[in-house]
Amino acid sequence: MKRSSALRAFLITDFEATGCRMPFACAVSAYDVDDALEFVREVYAPDGALPRPGSVEELSPEAIQQRIGNFDFGVPVVRGIWYPHLSNP
Repeated sequence: MKRSSALRAFLITDFEATGCRMPFACAVSAYDVDDALEFVREVYAPDGALPRPGSVEELSPEAIQQRIGNFDFGVPVVRGIWYPHLSNP
């Protein structure tokens, strides 16, 4: 299966409770939904199955920031999970 080379922004929320520590939401830049979910699994459940998300939405970066808070994510132009920049560690 050929993937598009264009990155898309996804908001993944409401993970099923399983004992695995999951954030309330993950914003991810990826090629498609499966690519986005694989990033989240690699980070939060590397040795097991990813808890089932309640929602996976493709949204604009602006819409995602409106939903989860206007943190300084920089410009999400690289594949991966968005993490806020820390100006005062």
